[in-house]
Amino acid sequence: MKSMMSDNNAFSRRSFLTGAATLGAVAAATGLAGCAPTTMAETGGDAKAEDDGQAEAAVEHNPVETVECDVVVCGSGTGGMCAAVRAAELGGAVVMLEKKNAVGGTSNFAESMTGVGTKMQKELGVEIDVKEMFDAVFNYHHSAAVGPVLHSFIDNSGATVDWLVDNGCHFLTVMTFFGRFYTCHLSGDASTGTSMLNGEAVIQPMLAHAEELGVDIRLETPMTDLATEGDKVVGVYATNAKGEEILVKARGVILATGGYANNSELFEEFTLRSYDRLRVAGMDGRDGDGIIAARALGASLHHPETLNPSGECVIDSGSWNDNLNQIFSWQQNLRVNEEGERFWNEGNNQEFAAHVNALYTQNASYSIIDADLLNTLATETVFYSMPMYDVNIGSPLAGCMEAIDEGLSQGLIVKADTIEELAEKLELDPAALKATVDRYNAMCENGEDEDYGKAADYLFPVKTAPFYAAATQPIIYATNGGIKVNKNLQVMAGTHTIEGLYAIGNDAGAIYGADYDVQLMPGSCQAWAATGGRMAAEHILG
Repeated sequence: MKSMMSDNNAFSRRSFLTGAATLGAVAAATGLAGCAPTTMAETGGDAKAEDDGQAEAAVEHNPVETVECDVVVCGSGTGGMCAAVRAAELGGAVVMLEKKNAVGGTSNFAESMTGVGTKMQKELGVEIDVKEMFDAVFNYHHSAAVGPVLHSFIDNSGATVDWLVDNGCHFLTVMTFFGRFYTCHLSGDASTGTSMLNGEAVIQPMLAHAEELGVDIRLETPMTDLATEGDKVVGVYATNAKGEEILVKARGVILATGGYANNSELFEEFTLRSYDRLRVAGMDGRDGDGIIAARALGASLHHPETLNPSGECVIDSGSWNDNLNQIFSWQQNLRVNEEGERFWNEGNNQEFAAHVNALYTQNASYSIIDADLLNTLATETVFYSMPMYDVNIGSPLAGCMEAIDEGLSQGLIVKADTIEELAEKLELDPAALKATVDRYNAMCENGEDEDYGKAADYLFPVKTAPFYAAATQPIIYATNGGIKVNKNLQVMAGTHTIEGLYAIGNDAGAIYGADYDVQLMPGSCQAWAATGGRMAAEHILG
């Protein structure tokens, strides 16, 4: 789970990213053969330019510094930090490159981590049937996860959480979102009962350990290229904080650059969805650097369209978990599209992937509530639990009416005394919206949703004025699909590995199918990063 939001950032970076959509095809045709060291810019380019006899000239590299080490890690989020620390624990010389001016990236704003078979689970009497869990997750993904990799991840996730605790990381308790598998380790201080974000609970303790172990951490130093000798990756080119090129040579290169959530071109290529319809939470800078670099060397992809969805948010609102979004995005009230028609079962909104998928079937979406439901939320109970935000069924939403007043004053929501007036303010067809509301209210009165099967407990009528509505959009926290890896986190190119190259976290695909499995393994994104980082380091130095 997660809690920070940022605006979309259209992709605009170095020229080596040009032609990203075709790099893999070109690299497959040219192979990895070459003199030492060659680079991704020399093995990939614009396919159309190749066909026209106008291939880009090879990029000349003139590093002002060459650093030699055992492991170079590109990125300092949970995955990169775990990889760097574990490699250093094993005695390796480690360089960690970070694009931004501080470590952690979007991992700073995560709130939990999955683990199976941890000491904390045993202390709390939690027993997980590993076979049952694997089967449930594998079936959820319609067998599209890579079976051996998923097995390895689940089997090693508990040891990763225990290792993090041994290194000073903090977890408050074990929980479940949907009452099935208690695998979600909520970040926090167990001695005080205080929840934390992963930046404080995981990143900072691991950073301190990395510094103690002598990891060479270079901020504002993004990777720009991969260096190869023959068919082996031997290092990374990067640009330092002074704008100078450096070369870091290593036995193993670990890509942990965070996926492509801020790259509109890759997003639309991989997902076939409009980036303009979307809101992206988290830090910027997740431009697909690792994925693009690996594709240039012919790396395979695994379900690159997979997203880490958070459901829905009010357009131009604050954070995903603010009160306005808890009213209009978190509850199971009526949603309509640009035609004023209902389009899905709003009771499925805690299944984040389904929520985002449903919103993406429409060109626009609107969340509508009436005065009765608003009063219930403000004085009696919410209908959506999120314990890490102290939001629980059975308790009212503190600050509910204040959020409404603020939303109205900011123009984020509209208010009307009739449905027809509400439609006009939303620029919808009044007759169409009135017909939708009338039918919906009749089904609410009968206690049966004949159109989409929403549970009777969530059939909230829209009958009592004033009525309120907000325009909404899908929101994601990250991307989860990417470079295909094996159970050692080695990058795959068809049936072969690319020697010396590893991918972890949101740069790596394997444990998911087309959707993030938050219902079964909440926190699996962070756990995949941490476990992958630990295991990649062990494979390089083992």
